[in-house]
Amino acid sequence: MFMLNFTVPTALCLKSNSLTGYYSQRVVLDDSGIAQGGIIDTPDGKWYGYFFQDMWPLGRCPYLVPCTWDDGWPVMGDENGDVPREMEVPVNTGNLFPRSEVLVNDDFDSEKLGLTWQWNHNPDNSLWSLTERPGYMRLKTGRVMADADDIFHARNTLTQRTIGDKCSGWISIDVSNMKDGDRAELSVFGFYGGLVEVVKENSKYKLSMSRYNQKIVDGYETNVREDMDDTVELTQDVVYLKADCDFVSSKAIFYYSLDGYKWNRIGGETALIYTLMHFTGYRFGIFNYATQSSGGYVDIDYFEYKKL
Repeated sequence: MFMLNFTVPTALCLKSNSLTGYYSQRVVLDDSGIAQGGIIDTPDGKWYGYFFQDMWPLGRCPYLVPCTWDDGWPVMGDENGDVPREMEVPVNTGNLFPRSEVLVNDDFDSEKLGLTWQWNHNPDNSLWSLTERPGYMRLKTGRVMADADDIFHARNTLTQRTIGDKCSGWISIDVSNMKDGDRAELSVFGFYGGLVEVVKENSKYKLSMSRYNQKIVDGYETNVREDMDDTVELTQDVVYLKADCDFVSSKAIFYYSLDGYKWNRIGGETALIYTLMHFTGYRFGIFNYATQSSGGYVDIDYFEYKKL
């Protein structure tokens, strides 16, 4: 029997005839830090390793690796023990599954939320709707946030993955039904992050940008919000928010537009910081939360992305 134990940067296999041992071991893959996964086979007798590679702020990228056998040991990789950078996807898997992209555009015309979307927390399903205004994702505020700086505890944060090496994501958002104290935002976040937001205060709207920076407090890693000085008064109901991610330089930049075509940069750069506190990669996040009273809402017309 096999027990697979994966430690970066190699894949180690332990083999025994009994759960209680004795176990012998062998390194079965040592290439580019690709590790942590398992062994799978297909109905036509082909074997593969399914592993991950740490791509730092992008998260962990899956790798399919050919597998052969030598005296009862799995041998991963090509004839040189390397992971092929390109290979054909197995055809005979025993099941036919529809192709699913990692990141997709969405005009929210469906009454069901697509599988590429994920909620950052368990959602309150009474506070979002794809049917109350057909063609829009409505995000309503619920619990009042005691700390306006803490986006990581905002409920009903709708997210999709980012993609490398560079990508851009943007939304069209109708903010006409926000209440004073509400904050509606497009974010790029992991354990740290940045955002461009619409804030309603004293019946007026403004655009601003903030970022979360790395700080050590009492020996523990934490994030601290930094608000940028530049703010823009908003005098229309619909505004467009955009984030550009560059995983080569590990930076994100935020923009707004009043017509969906001409983009204006707002705020400074956000560092895309890799940390083991949150190692699954940065995501685009769309959310709306209250800091004074609940009951406001925003309508998202679409989310679009582009690989740059």
